[in-house]
Amino acid sequence: MRGMIRAPKELTRAMEAALDAAYQQGWKDATAAMIEVASGKLPLPATSAKIAAQEPAKRAHSARDVVILALTEEPIMQPMDIFRWSEGRDFCVTFEAIRTAIKRMNGTEVERASKGKGYSLRTRAKQVA
Repeated sequence: MRGMIRAPKELTRAMEAALDAAYQQGWKDATAAMIEVASGKLPLPATSAKIAAQEPAKRAHSARDVVILALTEEPIMQPMDIFRWSEGRDFCVTFEAIRTAIKRMNGTEVERASKGKGYSLRTRAKQVA
């Protein structure tokens, strides 16, 4: 078996030039589209428009705030219950963020409920002691 067959130098240069031209054209098109969107000539993509249309107050809540709000409304909840509660109220918080918030707050603001039924807010007396 012989070595690899090489393309002639002229063909290689022509292919590299075509790839460079295509890349440059794509860059110019993308830059032009960003400028048009920024100047208001083109509408925002669907996902960006959806995020921009949401109420700022609902997007502004952190996972910690959502956990506290949920446990204030219903004293004992599992992390998945808190996530479902937040989805029902259109909070933009992921399940992982809720779990992380509970882990960080565990022992200070949140405590494990008796018999492993979920989490609850700590009472003020326990927080001060």
